[in-house]
Amino acid sequence: EYKNNKAVYDGYGDTNIVDVRHILIAFPVDEETGKTLEIEGEEKAIYKDKAQAILDEYLENPTEETFARLAKQKSEDPGSVEDGGLYTNISAETNFVEEFLDWSIDPARQVGDVDIIETSYGYHIMYLSKSHGTIGYNMAKDAVREKKYNELFENILDTYSENVDLSDEEIVSATKEQNELIMKLVEKNL
Repeated sequence: EYKNNKAVYDGYGDTNIVDVRHILIAFPVDEETGKTLEIEGEEKAIYKDKAQAILDEYLENPTEETFARLAKQKSEDPGSVEDGGLYTNISAETNFVEEFLDWSIDPARQVGDVDIIETSYGYHIMYLSKSHGTIGYNMAKDAVREKKYNELFENILDTYSENVDLSDEEIVSATKEQNELIMKLVEKNL
């Protein structure tokens, strides 16, 4: 049922990293086995209609706050209900049901997109909350940040040539302060 989709996406370095919110309208579960029961036809349509009614309620005031409130009130996913249906940092590496994952990391998806999808667990009303860019972009950004950090740090060491006798505690404190300052400079220059 679960699938590691890394191999499915040829452009792994271009795979999106996103945050999504969802509201689950769960199919019935066998109390003894804990497995989702298979339903069809009119019975399944009842669940789809319930999901559509929640989506319609959201569309009356289509904001992320509205979606989060509805998720807290109506979602049947115990793993995300307290967070307004939020799952963060989803990528091709995330171990979610295939349909949920495919919808979430679809490169055509835009922040604010909503839809209803079906998985083996039920109907999910999906909302794309945030895009963190792609794995490749984030790796490149981290590399640039690290390069700038190293350049700034080396510049500080090169310009400070005095020999100073400090205790270990003073060195640790000074190094921490320098690192914080350098990271502020790097962030400012990105």
